[in-house]
Amino acid sequence: MLLLVYVSDYCSAQADTLFGDLDADGTVEMVVVNPNNVTGKNADTLLIVKAYRKENGRWNEWVNCKGPALVSTEEVGMERLYVNVELGALVVGHSHVGYNYVDYTHRFRWQNNRFELIGATVIQGERFWKSETFDYNLSTGKYVYREKFYSDDDEVEGKSSSIEGKHHLSMPLLMEDFVIGEQIIKLSNGKVVAF
Repeated sequence: MLLLVYVSDYCSAQADTLFGDLDADGTVEMVVVNPNNVTGKNADTLLIVKAYRKENGRWNEWVNCKGPALVSTEEVGMERLYVNVELGALVVGHSHVGYNYVDYTHRFRWQNNRFELIGATVIQGERFWKSETFDYNLSTGKYVYREKFYSDDDEVEGKSSSIEGKHHLSMPLLMEDFVIGEQIIKLSNGKVVAF
């Protein structure tokens, strides 16, 4: 089951409810996601995630935890937060669109009695000049990084490159401790990517 819910176009505080199978048991759970504006170092919004299981016709709270924190940006532009349940994972996306743009997508799976980060995708760049895509499967350690430069001349194709590699983390990244955009990985070519 796939259900996409835009929590907010501008990260304002409002709760949203979505449904999906979070623990691969074939039963649909209900998830309530509530962005709470908080103050503190580098954090504007903290997601509060509550998951419920239906037992005897009633929804009973199953999980109550902090979600990933959304880092503030100083650029002027539109920010969007979206959350969905897809393929047994809670997917949290955060994008900032302006002349420079960045779109973060993080996939958290309920395993080991907690939400652990299993995947991250970052798409960023500068309009009309360059785009970068970073896909990271934390379960396998495999990553793919693509970079494309655009040409001002329609007759000339821009340059592009791609790097694949593996990087295993020593410890799983938990949803409740996660701050979007503050995890760093060094690729095999020396490039540093934040996710």
